[in-house]
Amino acid sequence: MDTNKKTARIAGFGYLIIILAGTFAKILYRSTLIVPGDSPTKTNSIMASEWPIRIDFASNLIVLMCDVVVALTLYVLLKPVNKSFVLLAAFFRLVHTAIYGINLLNRFIALLLLSDADCLTVSETVRLHSIHLKSFPSLQKQI
Repeated sequence: MDTNKKTARIAGFGYLIIILAGTFAKILYRSTLIVPGDSPTKTNSIMASEWPIRIDFASNLIVLMCDVVVALTLYVLLKPVNKSFVLLAAFFRLVHTAIYGINLLNRFIALLLLSDADCLTVSETVRLHSIHLKSFPSLQKQI
């Protein structure tokens, strides 16, 4: 029973870190970057706030790592109840984490494209605004 308590505490601590880091990223940084429907303002906002976006990326990486830990600890903790369902739940949780990580990379790629000072001129900025809308429609919805 002592092992189950330790496993449950690890899962609970992982959830606590997920909640705190996710809330930190969502409320403190991402909410300041949202400019619905205005691509040039959105692009300028991304370019002006590079460090908040990087902090958001780092806190989301912490969420991803803790999500894997929680999936594994819940699998170990609940395996005696029903191994098939717990394995399925762990699989779906890990798939969710992988998709979330890919989505996070899409947002970070926008920052990398916009923060490259060597290729940004006035005409290049206009071109990047159009790339932002045409090539990354998922970014338009998220940011």
